[in-house]
Amino acid sequence: MRHAALLLSFFAVLPLAATASAENRVSIEGPTVRVSDIDPAAPADVADVELGRAPPPGSSRVFTRGEIRQRMREAGADATHVNVPASVRVETPAEHWRPEEVAARADAAVRAALPPGVSLLKLDAQRSIVVPPGSSVTSVKPVIPHAVGRHDVTVVAEVRRNHEIVGRAALSLVVDVGEDAFAPIVRKGDRITLIIEQGNARIGASAVTLADANLGDAVFCRVTSTGKVLKAKVQSRDVGRVVEL
Repeated sequence: MRHAALLLSFFAVLPLAATASAENRVSIEGPTVRVSDIDPAAPADVADVELGRAPPPGSSRVFTRGEIRQRMREAGADATHVNVPASVRVETPAEHWRPEEVAARADAAVRAALPPGVSLLKLDAQRSIVVPPGSSVTSVKPVIPHAVGRHDVTVVAEVRRNHEIVGRAALSLVVDVGEDAFAPIVRKGDRITLIIEQGNARIGASAVTLADANLGDAVFCRVTSTGKVLKAKVQSRDVGRVVEL
């Protein structure tokens, strides 16, 4: 009977021990850990106090009670009414993009970045990447060889989420450069819309180009309504941004 009573008392405390050792976990998506991430009910005057950088996507970081309170004291915040656990593991969710998935997600951005006369024949990603959920490939700047024919091109694409760079992807391209790739994007006498910016004001004016020009080149244009000559940077076949009034 005595042994049975001891066994019963041992098993009775097991749930309590398990509860006591259970780890507090918090999942966040922002770049920094704030008091409100640890205690959603924290008072408004301390909720936005930063406790440190968030861990990289797919990883975690442990904050101790002492560390949290120390960070709050350094920020001049009162931790009296904040529920701070003994320790909390902060986790950052992540998506793992395999090379073929990286290539698929980068395809549209790569094609949009190629100049006229250059076509994409093949696109491969060199490795997998780990990024936060909701990320996308937004910026690719391939350097195209100045020669007709097929070329292998390596480029690094930026991966962003909410306009913040969260990763980079190395891409291998095979492109076909045609003869028309080197033709000027606008020719002398083409009509173009000039964008004129002065402070917060932004207006457009119809003009005629006075020389051939490629994308990014500066070209003189004559405003149709006034005859005034302005210098503009070519942004597309139809638009130029005035750089000198």
